Amino acid sequence: MIVVCSVLFLSSSAFAEQTREYQIKAEFLERFTRFIEWPADSDVSNVSLPFSICIIGKNPYGSYLKDLAGTLKIQNKTIVLSEASSVEQLGTCNLLFISNSEKSRLNSILNYTREKPILTVSDSPGFGEAGVLINFYETEGYVRFEINTGAVERSRLRFSSRLFKLGRLIQPSDGATGDKNAIP
Repeated sequence: MIVVCSVLFLSSSAFAEQTREYQIKAEFLERFTRFIEWPADSDVSNVSLPFSICIIGKNPYGSYLKDLAGTLKIQNKTIVLSEASSVEQLGTCNLLFISNSEKSRLNSILNYTREKPILTVSDSPGFGEAGVLINFYETEGYVRFEINTGAVERSRLRFSSRLFKLGRLIQPSDGATGDKNAIP
């Protein structure tokens, strides 16, 4: 009985810790947009359209991101949140979170988003080097982020120098230059 209770306690403790981690990451998503400028010809400039946050793959945020989206505005726009199951459904995304469950499809997702004004974000090892613009990582118990400067240049998004100062700057891996985004 004690063993079962210990396992349940450790499992619920780990779940609570992961839930808090994704609450922090959800809040980061909104804050990133304060330091990024979308091009004039993007959907973000169209005042009649909402700001679209998409998640492709398994949603690690639970309902927290949806609840947060209902209370905030991004770029003075209401937020719509959608979950995509295919690359073809990414056409209206302004911010795209790429789940670790999409590792096998990452190249096709990045091929679609490359040179488009879509802020790609993930939290998976190697995704930043592969071409995701912002990738979360954890160090010493803190959520941090890295920025792929080469991918940012191709995206047509303008990142504030303040955002560059806050993140760890990385370059594409050898296999992730201009035409290819390979997971190392």
